Amino acid sequence: MASILKVDKIRGTGLDSDTISLDGTGNITIPKNVTFSGSLTSSQALVQTNRIVFHANRISSNQTISAATETTIQFNNTTINVGSCYSTGTYKFTPTTAGNYYLYSKAQLTGSFGDNSTFFIAIRKNGSGISLVEDKVWESGSYSISKTVNIIVAANGSSDYFDVSIYNGSGNPPVRYGASFTQFGGYLL
Repeated sequence: MASILKVDKIRGTGLDSDTISLDGTGNITIPKNVTFSGSLTSSQALVQTNRIVFHANRISSNQTISAATETTIQFNNTTINVGSCYSTGTYKFTPTTAGNYYLYSKAQLTGSFGDNSTFFIAIRKNGSGISLVEDKVWESGSYSISKTVNIIVAANGSSDYFDVSIYNGSGNPPVRYGASFTQFGGYLL
C-alpha cells in the first residue's frame, strides 16, 4: 500500500530562500538557487520564480512624429507582461529584478521622406541610446521602412528603465501601428 505525504512547502536545512512551494493545483514554485540532479520528462514542467517577460506593440492608430526630433515610440498595448514591468502609460520597461535582459524592438515608418533623410530606431537605457540601427533615404518620396534593433543589457532591478525612440531627419512619415509593424519586448536571461 502506498503512502501519501501532503505538504505545501518543502524547505532544506539552509535559509528560507530555498523553500519550494506547492499551491495545491499542480503548480510548484522553485527558487532560483535550487539545483537539480536527475532529469525531467517531457510531461513534467518547471515554474521559475521572478520571471520577467514582456511584449508590447502599438495598436489603434499611427503615431505622428516631428521631423528632426528624437521621439519615444508609444507602445500602448501589451500581449505579454509577466512581472508587470512594462507600462503602457509611460512606454517604459522598468524591470524589478536585477540581471541581464535581452531586449528587442521593431518599428516601421510609412509615408513621405525628404531628400537625404536619416532614419533610426534606438533602444535607450535611462534616456540614453544604447543600441541603434540607422538607414538613409537618398531621394524624397513615399516609402515604408522597417528596422529592428536588439541588445543584451544589465539592469539594476530598481531604477533602470528602457524605452525605444525613433528619428527621421525630414518629411513626415508616421510610426505605423499594428502588431506586425511596431513592437518592443524582452526577458530576463
